[in-house]
Amino acid sequence: MKPLAAIDELLKSADPPLTVVTAEPWVLPLIDTTGWVTNDPPAREWIVSGWLARGTVCLLSGDPGVGKSLLGQQLATARWAGRPFLGLPSAAGPSLYVTAEDDPAELHRRQNGINRRLGLPKGAAPQLCSLLGYTDAQLGFFDPTGRFIRGGVFEAIRAACQKHADTLVILDNVACLFPGDENRRADVAAFCNALAGLAIEAACTIVLLAHPAKAEGSQWSGSTAWNAHVRARWFLDRPDQDDPDARRLCRSKSNHGRVGEEIRFRWIDWAFATDDELPADTRAEMDAVIRANADDERFLACLRARAHQGDGRHVGPTPGPNYAPSQFEGMREALGLRRDRLRLAMERLFAAGAIRTERVRNAAKGRDVTAIVEVAGVPRTAPRTVPELVPDPVPDAALTAPDPPRTHTPLLRKGIGTPALGGVPYPDDDDFDPLEHPRNL
Repeated sequence: MKPLAAIDELLKSADPPLTVVTAEPWVLPLIDTTGWVTNDPPAREWIVSGWLARGTVCLLSGDPGVGKSLLGQQLATARWAGRPFLGLPSAAGPSLYVTAEDDPAELHRRQNGINRRLGLPKGAAPQLCSLLGYTDAQLGFFDPTGRFIRGGVFEAIRAACQKHADTLVILDNVACLFPGDENRRADVAAFCNALAGLAIEAACTIVLLAHPAKAEGSQWSGSTAWNAHVRARWFLDRPDQDDPDARRLCRSKSNHGRVGEEIRFRWIDWAFATDDELPADTRAEMDAVIRANADDERFLACLRARAHQGDGRHVGPTPGPNYAPSQFEGMREALGLRRDRLRLAMERLFAAGAIRTERVRNAAKGRDVTAIVEVAGVPRTAPRTVPELVPDPVPDAALTAPDPPRTHTPLLRKGIGTPALGGVPYPDDDDFDPLEHPRNL
């Protein structure tokens, strides 16, 4: 008996009988180009001018604590309110920020700082959604054949975007929402293609937040497919070790613009702003603080170098042969700093308790001398103002009140998002849509 006949007999003998289902033939979705002869292509449209093209998927990555979530929520707010994003024009329209990392109270605190920066009234916000605590927050799953199957959260996002064309969707982040192996190219490609399909099907734009790998210089974690299967990739970092509030957003990949362009901005008062968006006196004050901190570090670097050289290399606080500013001027560690600025740095460090004097034995001279020594454990520069770690300096009774009991309700249903965070309450109307809720801006 031939093999195929044997298989046919086996299927027929089964109880109940089995049948073979033949898949429908796959037809290529060919593009009709006949109209291209007479029609010009549509102009490219932007959500953020020159940076984020409408209808695409963008990957935004950066180290933990650098402020990706804040940047994502600020981008969603700027777009929703039609405000500039880091000095760039943004097209006003619906925005949806979905996070699986932060709870509603944290989104509320973050939104307050963003609104102050963008000049929006308290309580104004785009559509916000927290999936923190949900065990089924992933956007889908992979079946045994490796196909990505869209899950409930994915379908809820799709439904919201289909109801409101041109929605900007921020997804925070890959670690919580991606169900596959980040190192497996096929998993990553299928997931990114599903998001690209969502952008086409629902006429939306997607920004996906992610962490980089631990390796020095890495800008994403996992397969190279994360870079290959998005149309734009941004990287957020701290460019200046002397300025912990400074940030840089680099366009590391773009299929629609020049690669390598960057935006410099800073964390200030619980939001991000470019220097051009700050008052002149604020910029001048910050520049002075940054320069002073850098000078202090150079003074301490010189002091450590002299201490490491051993006996007889001590420096003192008063003018004379071993006067610290005079001795440090010209040292490699001073990086060209002149004596007058080194003197000011010494005075600041004394005032801050970061250095002190003590009597030490100079064996070469056979006597005790007054020397400057570093005080261990004293912060030498302004504390690093990491958005996730620094306590809010602005008291707000609404923010310090006890949080209401948490309840999990269906995703993106009436009552989820902005109103639960203290915004304008939604009307009690079955036809009401939160993305269309009017605001007094």
